[in-house]
Amino acid sequence: MLVNKWDADVAFDTQRYMSMASDNLAMTVHAGEVPALLEQTVTGKVIFPYMRYAFAGNQKILRRVNARSGLAGVAMLLAAQAPLSAMLAATINVTNGKEWDDNLAIVAMRTATSLGYISQAIDPIASGGFTNSAVVLSPLTST
Repeated sequence: MLVNKWDADVAFDTQRYMSMASDNLAMTVHAGEVPALLEQTVTGKVIFPYMRYAFAGNQKILRRVNARSGLAGVAMLLAAQAPLSAMLAATINVTNGKEWDDNLAIVAMRTATSLGYISQAIDPIASGGFTNSAVVLSPLTST
């Protein structure tokens, strides 16, 4: 756990491997890992270039956890991520000048990547519209 005490060769190899693994995760997008709206429409290809990789990366992680450990593994991922999502939500609220616990559950669910695509739908459902949605959904927000 003390990275600064690692042997230089081990640290370099680990950093190189992690970098290649994250690049592979983001850059290798397979059919079915991205919603058809982002993959097969001109609008999706122009407006959502970053989200395409974010969605695909998120789905890869969830699919791999599900393949290794089943739904119990995905549930464990969600349980492990819950406290971090709550802490991130409190930080977002404070950064935006709100009380730390203002809509804490909703903001925490929006930041929980282990919920997959569901996290993108939580904000409009909870707030009754596209008010605080992701930047890539700004055309819907404006509309």
